[in-house]
Amino acid sequence: MEQALICKFTVYSQTISDAHLSKKCQEIAQKHQQHYNKLMEQLN
Repeated sequence: MEQALICKFTVYSQTISDAHLSKKCQEIAQKHQQHYNKLMEQLN
């Protein structure tokens, strides 16, 4: 699920023309990337 959210918000950030919303989507994607990394650390 985290990977799906990373992909979605990355695409949103690249396609949204509003700079503020684009930046917010990038931040959300980064947050989910951090969640994903923590989950993977726990599994290894």
